[in-house]
Amino acid sequence: WGDTCEVQLRDLSTGTWLWRQTFGPGAPETLSFSPDGARLAVAGRDSTVHVVNASTGEQLNALHGHEGAVANVAWSPDGHLLASASNAGNVRLWREPLRSSQRLAKSEWDSSRYSDYGAVCASSDGRRLAVSHDSTHVSVLAADTLTVVAELPDAMRPISFVDEDRALLTLTPEGQLKKWRLDLAVPAFEEFVLFKEGAAKKLALSADGHWLATADSSGRIQMWDWLAKKLIFERQAHKVLAWDLAFSRDGESLVSVGDDRKIKIWETRTGNLRAIWPSNSSTSNVALSSSGDLIAIGLDQGSVELHTAQSAVPKHILRTSATRVTSLAFSPDGSRLVCGGP
Repeated sequence: WGDTCEVQLRDLSTGTWLWRQTFGPGAPETLSFSPDGARLAVAGRDSTVHVVNASTGEQLNALHGHEGAVANVAWSPDGHLLASASNAGNVRLWREPLRSSQRLAKSEWDSSRYSDYGAVCASSDGRRLAVSHDSTHVSVLAADTLTVVAELPDAMRPISFVDEDRALLTLTPEGQLKKWRLDLAVPAFEEFVLFKEGAAKKLALSADGHWLATADSSGRIQMWDWLAKKLIFERQAHKVLAWDLAFSRDGESLVSVGDDRKIKIWETRTGNLRAIWPSNSSTSNVALSSSGDLIAIGLDQGSVELHTAQSAVPKHILRTSATRVTSLAFSPDGSRLVCGGP
C-alpha cells in the first residue's frame, strides 16, 4: 500500500508478486485472510469492504453500508461470517460475504465516542464478538444479531477470548490486564498487574493459550505462564520501545522487534536470548508463518525482510510502494504474505 492505494500480494515460495490491485478510491486500512486462505477482506477509507480472490486479486464482492472508514475486519472460524467495524461507530456482520444479500445485522454507537483503538475479535466458535467502541469500554456482542450481551468498563481494547470462550482478556487504559468471566449473569473480572512501573503497550498470547508476552514503552518485555498466572521472566529487551511481539506456532519461541533496530528471538520457558539480528532500518512489526519456519519483519522504509527462523541474513527483501510497513499477515498455510502501510 502507498500513495497509489494499492494492495500487493507476494508468493513466498517463488518470491514473485502475484498481483497488485486498487480497490476503491480511498487508501486501504485493514485486511484479513479467510480461514482457508482463499479470500481476502480489504477495507479502508472508502467505507466499503472488498472481498477478493486471494490467488488472482479479482474482486468477488463489495459490501456497502458503513459510514466512515472501515477500521477492522474479522472472519468467523468457518469463513461464513465476516464482521467489520468503522470509525463512525458502527459494526456490520455479513453472512456468506460472496452472495448478493449480505448484511445479517448491524449495531451502531455514538460516533463521537468511538475510539482510535477500535478493534474487534471473535470467539473460537464464532458466536460472539468483542468490540472496542470508546477508549475505556468494550462491548460483547452476539454474532448473529450484534445484540449487546455485555458491557465491560475500564477496557481499552479486547485481546482474546480464553477458557473455551467463557472469558475475555482486555487491556485497560492504564496498561494492565483484565480477565472477564462472561458465563456469569453479571460479568466479573480479575485484574493482573503486568508492569509494576509502566504500562503494557503490546500483548501476545500463544496459540495454545499457555504463554502471555507483553511489552511496555521502555523496551521491557515480560513472559507469563498464563495457565499458572506466574511471571516467568522480565527482560530489558530493547533500548526504547518494543514495537511488536509474536510467538512461534508451538509457543516455545518469542520474537520481539524494537525501536533500536534489533530483532530478538527468546526462549519462552527460560528467557534465554536465542538470537539477535540487526536491521538496517527501524522495525515496526513482526509475523511468523504457521509452521514457524518464516519470520517477516516490517520496516519503516517500506520493505519487508523475510528470514528463516535460523538465519539473520534475510532470505528475501520485499520492496513495497508503502513508506512504512504497519501490518503483516501470513495466509493460514504460510505460502503467502500480505503487507500494508501508508
